Amino acid sequence: MDWPEEPDAAFEAGDVDSYEETGSYVVHPPLGKWLIGAGMTSLGADSPWGWRISSAVLGSLAVLMLTFIARRLFRSTTAGLIAGLLFAVDGMALVHARTSLLDPFLMVFVLAAFGAPLIDRDRFREHLALTAARMRWPPRRRRRSGPRAGRGPGGSWPGRRSGRVAR
Repeated sequence: MDWPEEPDAAFEAGDVDSYEETGSYVVHPPLGKWLIGAGMTSLGADSPWGWRISSAVLGSLAVLMLTFIARRLFRSTTAGLIAGLLFAVDGMALVHARTSLLDPFLMVFVLAAFGAPLIDRDRFREHLALTAARMRWPPRRRRRSGPRAGRGPGGSWPGRRSGRVAR
């Protein structure tokens, strides 16, 4: 970024308007800044709520997302609630969501990316269970092979190996 001449002395003297017309040093990607800008546009740039509201909303959403993800991951409502509670009182996540840093946006997008395959996995398992329920399971040959393999050792000692075939 092109700074004006002697910005420190001007800032110490009270001249804080040392911004240039164009930006040239882009540090962060634009999506997080756009989301902060959306809050500033809706509530005003002069309002402290304006630049904090978007990260605060997404930080609160992240608690719910983590709760549901942990519930799906551990298959336990208790474990999901404990994970959500611990995350809700975590000081780092709370501070980042309140002070309009870009980290809550990253957190929400990464949680969404992690949660999507979990949802897909559960839906696939549900589909697989419904498909298996419609099938005649187990097939007739397999049901008949078990008792026949069990009778094998009764006929001759080498027949005791026939149980391995039926499995």
